[in-house]
Amino acid sequence: MKSLKTMTNVQLSSVVAAAKAEIEYRAAIKKAATEVKAVLNKYNVKLEDLISEGPLAIKAKGGAKKQKRKTRNTPVKQSKPLKPKAKLKEQDRRAVVKPKYKNPLSSQSWSGRGRAPQWVLEICEAEKMNILEFKTDKRFSTF
Repeated sequence: MKSLKTMTNVQLSSVVAAAKAEIEYRAAIKKAATEVKAVLNKYNVKLEDLISEGPLAIKAKGGAKKQKRKTRNTPVKQSKPLKPKAKLKEQDRRAVVKPKYKNPLSSQSWSGRGRAPQWVLEICEAEKMNILEFKTDKRFSTF
């Protein structure tokens, strides 16, 4: 830690604020511990009984795991961006739907489900019709 004499006012203020926050945190912990002890004494229960057998029982491999206390008033460290893990592709189980509509100018087709492809929208705009009229027009039907 730097000497207090070499710190700037901003750095000193930061240290003071961190110290105050730590003092408040410790006071809150002490108050909570006192209240928990009072409740345990009231019901004649030991803390170990709650943790090992009761509703707070820890059922992890290797026993209880220590939890890290969150640090306060510390800058967030920049870390390297995580690389996405390769995902295993699952087989698509949806049934293949036969196309019901075709583009008369090319080999493009559409099943009539989902969002209309661009070529359908272009035909609708050129013919001044909506999608429902397109679907009922026999010029574009494949059956």
